[in-house]
Amino acid sequence: MSGNTINVQGSYIDIHDNENVYLSVDKAEVRMGQTVAEEAPATLTADLLGKAVGGVKEYIWGNAAYAVLFCVCRDEYGWQDNASYFERQLSLLGINIPAGTLNAAISRNPYMRQPVGKWKALGVMERVMVLVERFREQVALLRAKA
Repeated sequence: MSGNTINVQGSYIDIHDNENVYLSVDKAEVRMGQTVAEEAPATLTADLLGKAVGGVKEYIWGNAAYAVLFCVCRDEYGWQDNASYFERQLSLLGINIPAGTLNAAISRNPYMRQPVGKWKALGVMERVMVLVERFREQVALLRAKA
């Protein structure tokens, strides 16, 4: 098997040849049994995402606000950088937004291409930062209960 990639719930296994198998888990890479790169962020399951979104509904001002949650999941919880995939996951959770909504929001708001940790310094709107913080808090609360 040469040049194949397998995606298993956000982890990627690249099989280059019989001798080299690379496993990328979130943002860490494991090569021949050794961890290379930064420590992987804490993962966020789709089930936990659904519960966390339910806990921040009052801060979601419209469908485009889900792009904020996508960015947090992408940057802080190891989700793949694929807005369409995130929309499909939301749909499976019963949250239906029109296809392309997240990509349109990201296109209109270039700060969303930056890591969430830089947003405050970029002068992002207060309602966006409130949603980011409430979502983080909700995830932490739900994890503590688990």
